[in-house]
Amino acid sequence: RKFPGYEHTNITDGFFTVFIRMFQHYKRSGRVLLPLLTTLDKMLFHGSLDELLCNEQNMFLTDLLISLSSEAKGCTDVKRLLAIVGVTVNLLQPHLDNVMVRYG
Repeated sequence: RKFPGYEHTNITDGFFTVFIRMFQHYKRSGRVLLPLLTTLDKMLFHGSLDELLCNEQNMFLTDLLISLSSEAKGCTDVKRLLAIVGVTVNLLQPHLDNVMVRYG
């Protein structure tokens, strides 16, 4: 199935469309988003999405950060907030390492 605005050419890009669409479709649904966030956290920690994050032609990182920010606003579920923080830290960690090397 094709999603408007997103065309994928390989399996990694397919993950991109599925994750972003799930965030959009199940917004504020902790029952669905908490497992999704846990999965993303584990995939990011183990480097499974590095290829996707390094690809400058897609908008996965930007769209994911927007989705995380949107989900965190007004969220009162502590478990979901902690999962959002975990995913965000794993997204920023490689960039923080580069900053430390450059300025440290």
